[in-house]
Amino acid sequence: MTLLDILKLTRHYIKIVVVVVVASAMVGMGLGIVKAAFNNTEYTAESVLTVSDPTATVAAGELMPLTRAVADNVVAERSAEDVVISQRYDLASRTISFTVVSGDEAESIAAANSVAAQTAEQTAALLQEMADRYRSEITAEESVESGEFDGTVTFGLSERNRAALEMVSFTVNDALQAASSSDNSTAVKYGLVGFLGGLFLAICIMVIIDLAKAPLKGREDVERCFDVPVLAEGNARSLGDRLWANTQFAIGEIPHSVCLVPAAETVPQGIEESLSSAIAANGARDVLVVACLPLGKSMDAAYVARDTDATVVCAVPWRDSLRQVADTLRELELAQAKVAGIVLINLGK
Repeated sequence: MTLLDILKLTRHYIKIVVVVVVASAMVGMGLGIVKAAFNNTEYTAESVLTVSDPTATVAAGELMPLTRAVADNVVAERSAEDVVISQRYDLASRTISFTVVSGDEAESIAAANSVAAQTAEQTAALLQEMADRYRSEITAEESVESGEFDGTVTFGLSERNRAALEMVSFTVNDALQAASSSDNSTAVKYGLVGFLGGLFLAICIMVIIDLAKAPLKGREDVERCFDVPVLAEGNARSLGDRLWANTQFAIGEIPHSVCLVPAAETVPQGIEESLSSAIAANGARDVLVVACLPLGKSMDAAYVARDTDATVVCAVPWRDSLRQVADTLRELELAQAKVAGIVLINLGK
């Protein structure tokens, strides 16, 4: 079965497809909601630490690695099995973002704010310690100059840079709420799976129906399966002219009698009147149009078809099956009827 065949089936059985797909998607979403209700909801909170130097003396490339190292230590100390903490480092904006995931909303918020504040405090303490050491070196240098100290200077920052370490500020943008990765995402995922599963199920149902019923879908099926032409196709009340003209072309003469034989049920309403009107409009006289019962209900159609000049098989796409059309043509062949062709009548169009 080709993709085109599946598209034809989908178009015809669109109601079945919609019902199955929608029902499957709703069932999937329902299962997702139920699953989420029994699982622990995770909450994610984020706190951002911004490091700034108002003196614009200490380069970010020197200041931020220190802050990041402190942050790594803090995160390693605070992480636990029920709390997952991670940090994201941005040198350009001089920020470190702390993300905390846990099963408790308040715990996530508190932990995110705590690690950010702790990182700021420890980094500030380290910078203050470095400033104090630089200040001690200055005192040592002065002692050397006066002959009171005989040591070695290990730090080479200028007095301005040393003072800048104490001016570095830390701003914590506290997390005020935590995002929940709960029911909605789970329900959407399960709903999508249900949608895809429903689409597959609908295709399977359509294919099974098609294999079981083997309906006549249209002109292509007639041309592929039978050695008779399609005389006309359309609404029963509007194809009389085309049916009358093609019937004459098919048998090579103007028939004095035409037999309409349905493939399965009775001749669709309107086709007999439409054909008779077309015959009268074209000036033909004394042409008899006989609508018969299907051969499956009565064999009268075989006798009438044998005695008429042209026989037209009436088939309704998607209602009549290929097997029914084939059986009708076989019976007419045995009756030695002059089968002009098949007319495909679309009901309700």
